[in-house]
Amino acid sequence: MKLTLLCALFAFCSSCFFTQKEPSIIDKINKVTLVKAFPSPDLFMGEVYCYFVFQNVVDTKQVTPELFSKYVKGGTLSLSFLSEYRSWLGSDEGQKCQKQVGDNFVMITPSLDKEYAIYLNKKVILNEGKVISRTIDHERLHVAYALFKENRLKIELLWDSYFKHEQKSFVTKHSGYQFNNKQILHREFYAYSFEDNLKKGIIFLSDSKAEVIYSGFENSKIDNMWKLKKIEKDSFRIQEDFVRRGDKAIKLTLRKGMIVGTGEDGKQTERVELKEKDDYHAKENEYHLYKFSFYIPIDFPLVNSRLVIGQWKQKGKSKPIIAQRFVDGRFFITVSVNGKTTKVLELSKEQSTELIGKWIDVKYKIKFSKDHGLLEIDFGNYASSYSGELANGSEEKKFYFKFGLYRDEIEQD
Repeated sequence: MKLTLLCALFAFCSSCFFTQKEPSIIDKINKVTLVKAFPSPDLFMGEVYCYFVFQNVVDTKQVTPELFSKYVKGGTLSLSFLSEYRSWLGSDEGQKCQKQVGDNFVMITPSLDKEYAIYLNKKVILNEGKVISRTIDHERLHVAYALFKENRLKIELLWDSYFKHEQKSFVTKHSGYQFNNKQILHREFYAYSFEDNLKKGIIFLSDSKAEVIYSGFENSKIDNMWKLKKIEKDSFRIQEDFVRRGDKAIKLTLRKGMIVGTGEDGKQTERVELKEKDDYHAKENEYHLYKFSFYIPIDFPLVNSRLVIGQWKQKGKSKPIIAQRFVDGRFFITVSVNGKTTKVLELSKEQSTELIGKWIDVKYKIKFSKDHGLLEIDFGNYASSYSGELANGSEEKKFYFKFGLYRDEIEQD
């Protein structure tokens, strides 16, 4: 019996990967950016508020011009949008904003040799006991966000790696922003995360090797992050006919007799799996995010025996700690630690059937820990979580990910 699976968009993010090159990007940011400090909050508000409304940065119901002048410490403006801004000021919404600002309204003037302007509400910064340089660095990170559009996926992954209570805390703390706009959410999250260490933030966003490992299967061969000991040459193909995003995805096909072995229960098994290399293994008490997409064809055989489509193992243990399973047409996910197995997510046969023949996007946030493990799962439109033991006590505290098809050996071809 032949099984076929397609996979795309594997991404792995951890807080432990950083390169250390000196970022000349800071000099570039300074060269293209004007810094203007306002001695009066009213002057700051008068020149900046309507631009922020135009860019949909602030929620006007929560942040009035008066509150803006009292609490907003700074802002970054792209001078390339000034002509659009002037046109917007002539609209009903623009006229309404100018009326709200009143006599303090001042039109922004362009600077011929600059692309961006950092505006500072100096009095508010000092009244809050803040250091002006920290606010400038926060706004410099906004400029970096604009300059490195192609690397924004890393910010999205970093945000996704935070657990839900951490995300909620961030949104609550900075409630004046239009966080229903994901671009604003990710930009502010990035700036607040790195405002105390500008160099680290610049490295993170500008260096393609920092922080995020991404395998989109866009090359004609499997990416270098994978071990290929559990995959035969004729069991995979990088194809372009059916993709999730980008131009390619990997097609895995498991046939009878491929990579025969013995499972933790003593049964004979077959597999076609990609396994991440040792350099990417997770360690205990680190936070990790894994995102990938997979597709099960409509004609996929439904068999009432073990089939694992993704798993995390602890070195030294044969049984996976976390396993994404598909048995007899039902998806479920298990956690197995110290001899105890728990189903942390289980879909009905009807729910599972609805996902077959479609790309399924999944996300796992994981903290492996003997006592304080955390797991949050987004599986298509379904979600679940687990807390407690998420590491075996006596084995080595390293954990690795495998993806593909792993099943009990079957009789028929």
